[in-house]
Amino acid sequence: MDAYTKQVRDVMVEQVVSVSEGQSLRDALDAMLDHGLTTLPVIDEGRHCVGVIAAVDMLPASEQLDDEVRTLSRTSGQEQSYTPDTVPTHGLGQHAVSDFMSAAVVTVPAATTLPGAAAMMLQNQIHHLIVVDDQNHVIGILSTMDILGAFAQASPTG
Repeated sequence: MDAYTKQVRDVMVEQVVSVSEGQSLRDALDAMLDHGLTTLPVIDEGRHCVGVIAAVDMLPASEQLDDEVRTLSRTSGQEQSYTPDTVPTHGLGQHAVSDFMSAAVVTVPAATTLPGAAAMMLQNQIHHLIVVDDQNHVIGILSTMDILGAFAQASPTG
């Protein structure tokens, strides 16, 4: 099958790692690190996508954590180290995903062609699309790397 006629369903990732709005940024970061991801859909109890959280969205909270470390270092005269056990009470652990997620979610039906999905990514300046079914339930996720992989496999040198 030609990469130009392939559909999103042919290359999307079906095992979607997600978080809920009430989980902490620490939970989201742990999920990203555990699965080698940079973006997670935020899904409600009905399996609808209500937002997206990306690693870059967490930068303001991590800067706050850095400020706390610097303040503690100045007042105590020595460097403080934060471990995964102490972070939940500081910085990333005290913020909910809902405080930092983007609610502007771009979704795509599984039957969309790869060029159509790529155009949506370019138009919205994003690197991931949330794939939904007819009831708007999350059934997959598509990244720019998924699209590039499909075109690379189809190339004569690939």
